[in-house]
Formats: sequence, structure tokens, C-alpha cells
Amino acid sequence: MLYVSDTRADTEALNSAADRGSIRRVAHGIYTDAFDRPLDVIVAENLLAIIGRVYPGWYVSHSTAATLRPVDGVAFISGRGGRTPIKLPGVLIKRLPALAHPETLKLELDTFVAPRLRSEPARASVQLSAPLQTVLEVLSHDARQPQRSLPDEAV
Repeated sequence: MLYVSDTRADTEALNSAADRGSIRRVAHGIYTDAFDRPLDVIVAENLLAIIGRVYPGWYVSHSTAATLRPVDGVAFISGRGGRTPIKLPGVLIKRLPALAHPETLKLELDTFVAPRLRSEPARASVQLSAPLQTVLEVLSHDARQPQRSLPDEAV
């Protein structure tokens, strides 16, 4: 199970549970009860759910929207707000500015996430760049961020 806190009280309760060894802390506000797999594997399996819950005002973009996974360990999201990259086990999430009027769609995931230990988990979802916008995003090359685009033959 994946836990992503909604409130400060939830975070404190999940931190306490992690201190007791009931769950593992993946990153700030993100926890799991899976002890049998490395954290980078857990993040890879749940990356879209994590993005959808932790960054609800953002959308998955560029190569990440095209492949639904990171490219060379880098995932991209677009939105309004800070640009500081987010480091999770096994992946770096780069935040890019959103288009003025982005075309997005909602993807319902098969991953369930709970905000607290004893709460009912809910199906996670994430916003993605729409297909045409994704094509335009991956065709725009940036030498400073080569993972943003895909080779022309892949598009």
C-alpha cells in the first residue's frame, strides 16, 4: 500500500508509524508498507500515482507523458509554481512551466493510495498532456534536458 499524507497531522502520524517500523518513508509525505522491495522499485511502480497525489495541480508532460515512465531516470511534470527538481529514489522529477492553455486528460490508475494508516484507500489518478500536445512536447529538443524529447522515429 502507498500512503500519501493530505495534512500535517497525517504526516506526523505516518512519521510516527515509520519510526515504529510499521511503514517505510519513501520521501517527504510518501510512505509504503512494502518492506520486501527496494524503494527505487516501489517509486518506479507507483510514480504516476505519486505525481497525481503529491502534485495535483501539475500534469505529466513531455517524454514522461509519451512513455508513462521516466527516460534515463528523469520524469517531467508541468504546472505553475516552483521549478526545483524533486529527487525520489531512482528518479528525478523536473518541473517545467505549463503552457498558457494546456490540453490534458485524466488517467485513472490501478494504484490505490491512502492518506492515513487506517483510512480507506482510493484509486489514484494523474493528469497527462493530451496526445497531440505530447507529440509537440517530445519533438521540441532541448540540449540541456535531452530526456524531455524522444527520437523522431519513436514519435
